[in-house]
Amino acid sequence: MPIAGQIVVADEVTYGVYVAGTRAIEFTDESLTFDREIIDSQGIRAGRRIQSRYAQGVQRVTGDITMELAPQGTGILFKHIFGGVATTGAGPYTHTFTPGTLTGKSMSVQVGRPFVSGTVQPFSILGAKITEAEIAANVNEYATLTMGIYGNHEDTGQALAVAAYPATLTPFVFTHGSLSVAGTGVDVRNFSLTIDNALLVDRHFIRTTTPERSKEPLEGGYRQVTGSFEADFESLTAYNRYVQGTQAALVLTFNAGAAAQLTITMNVRFDGETPTISSPDDLVAQTMNFKAVSSTSDAAAITAVLINSDSAP
Repeated sequence: MPIAGQIVVADEVTYGVYVAGTRAIEFTDESLTFDREIIDSQGIRAGRRIQSRYAQGVQRVTGDITMELAPQGTGILFKHIFGGVATTGAGPYTHTFTPGTLTGKSMSVQVGRPFVSGTVQPFSILGAKITEAEIAANVNEYATLTMGIYGNHEDTGQALAVAAYPATLTPFVFTHGSLSVAGTGVDVRNFSLTIDNALLVDRHFIRTTTPERSKEPLEGGYRQVTGSFEADFESLTAYNRYVQGTQAALVLTFNAGAAAQLTITMNVRFDGETPTISSPDDLVAQTMNFKAVSSTSDAAAITAVLINSDSAP
């Protein structure tokens, strides 16, 4: 039964070397799949019409994990999304995430998938890196976190990890959320934020030691932090920021209690678009696309503060 499935994660010490999972995360779906390329021989042999010679080529694991966004137990994920983290306080703890190096940061991600008999088969993804992540919220829904994963190996021989979940889990609902632009609250119907870490994956080389596995993905360009939200068309204030190329502070907050908060602060430019009339039966809506920018520091472009009862992210 699918409800017997589980995902458990752990920080790796050495890239691609399995570490037994210590933290279980609730998830709504996953699509992590193993891909093994096959090298077909092109040799011509007289009298043969079907070639049978082949060799195994490179391998990788790719796919997504989607979960309801919760303040508890997600610090380890934000660390692998952002790279930089500093923790202060004590019960609750404040974890501040900023863009930092992702080199040397990887996870072992174990997915437990049940046979029809009920036995759960572990699929362990080694060298897992978060290539991109999306936080999304809609009216009358739980907020979600979707992570794109790249791993360099799949191991089905490890023992099934014990799924240990946070004692109290309070995923954020839309009623926990709020958004402000330039210090003024904005009523929005939906919100999405995407972080693309610009990782160079599939770093395969001619070598005799595990040649089919990729070396650790490395950063290969500027990170792209983009998003959008939809609101009613109430004035020209938001539209003029797009037309005039004005930057502004954008703050997304989820608050489910003193020890269950997430605040994402960005400095953004707005990339449009013009509000249009699409129906006589609805109000004119305004979609604002944005991109995080800063002339001073990466942290000024985007910083996430997670407050929870976890002593370590």
